[in-house]
Amino acid sequence: MNGKIFEIHHRPMPGGGWFGPHADVTLQRQTEARITHMAHHDALTGLANRLQLTEWLEAALTRTPPGKPVALLLLDLDNF
Repeated sequence: MNGKIFEIHHRPMPGGGWFGPHADVTLQRQTEARITHMAHHDALTGLANRLQLTEWLEAALTRTPPGKPVALLLLDLDNF
């Protein structure tokens, strides 16, 4: 494979057969992945930001059964 991503739609034709248009969406998917990364990571350090932390915490709390304890260790490195 060459790493290309194609979007293919198969649609039946009224008289029989199929119509299958396709498009190379590699650049679009790479751009979407980059935007998502930028939204969840610090531009200078590349470390996860507060949005990413919030999403991780929500996911962890969703998986934790009610009544079970949850621990969080947070190191605040402002002015480090």
